[in-house]
Amino acid sequence: MLASDMTALESYQAGFLEEPGFLNYGSYGPLSAAVVAEIDWQRELLSRSRFGATDAIAEQEGRARAALATALGFRTDQVVLQPNTSTAIMQAVFGITGECCSPGPSSRACPSPRCAPSSR
Repeated sequence: MLASDMTALESYQAGFLEEPGFLNYGSYGPLSAAVVAEIDWQRELLSRSRFGATDAIAEQEGRARAALATALGFRTDQVVLQPNTSTAIMQAVFGITGECCSPGPSSRACPSPRCAPSSR
């Protein structure tokens, strides 16, 4: 099949070399050919440690934030990157406001100092 005849989904699927039916991004992969190429480019840049290499790598955060902002419909300053899902969820919880719903018999189980029992 010619690239011009492929739909967006077929083009995306063609970027994976694994057996059909396996897609587990939540755990560890697989990585598409485009992602592998990007990783290889960054690894190569860092392995040579030439002048300006760190600037090129540092620019990638802004590039990623801009792409995510566009895809999600937010401003770039409203998008943050986190190293993993657990850290991202923790940051999201910090932004939640309202009444504390403690799962335990005591409100001491609530992590928020605002709604934790006072020592007065």
